[in-house]
Amino acid sequence: MTRTSFTWITWHYPTTQTAGRRIAGKANSPITTEAVYRWATADTNDITAQVGRATVGAVTITTGLNIPLNAWAFTVMTYDETNGINIYNGTLTVAAAIASYTTQTIGSGATVDVNGPMGYGNEGDTTFALAYEGRIAFFGMWNRVLTLGEIIQQQWKPHVTSGCVVFQYPGSNGTGTQPDWSGNNNSGVVTGATVGVGVSLGATF
Repeated sequence: MTRTSFTWITWHYPTTQTAGRRIAGKANSPITTEAVYRWATADTNDITAQVGRATVGAVTITTGLNIPLNAWAFTVMTYDETNGINIYNGTLTVAAAIASYTTQTIGSGATVDVNGPMGYGNEGDTTFALAYEGRIAFFGMWNRVLTLGEIIQQQWKPHVTSGCVVFQYPGSNGTGTQPDWSGNNNSGVVTGATVGVGVSLGATF
């Protein structure tokens, strides 16, 4: 099913920032503007995000985001066909805010989906060759664009709300199958990861 609007939310802790390493995304092909969507840390501390569209792909690249190493970052990507991709970032002490961009192309044509599983923390869905360098403590996906107010609420206390289709705390089940608390049974399998200390937030439920 192609999603024409969505929100991805994550708490992540980069220890190294290498261009092209995925935080979250779908498919196993290189970044293109027609066939894949993902976000990735760049070696400039910024985020690149792309969503495939039939005519011109949506592309957003942040500037001056400066996600620090060895610290928890709260990073959010939203997408819809009218507004394209927006990226928000916050920390354990600073509320999320929309980023500034060097590039923001909304694109045109129908949103293009690709066959393959949703994944986070790795470049490829089959080879698992270019893992995210650091830790990911939470990943959530909504099938709509959350408002900034809703994003900030999720920042301090992640919780299932309307439209939530994935809600996971990776590592909550060791390195085994990770449960999905959205109620949609989108559980996932950890491949090649180890369990570390998670982010310290308020009670989830």
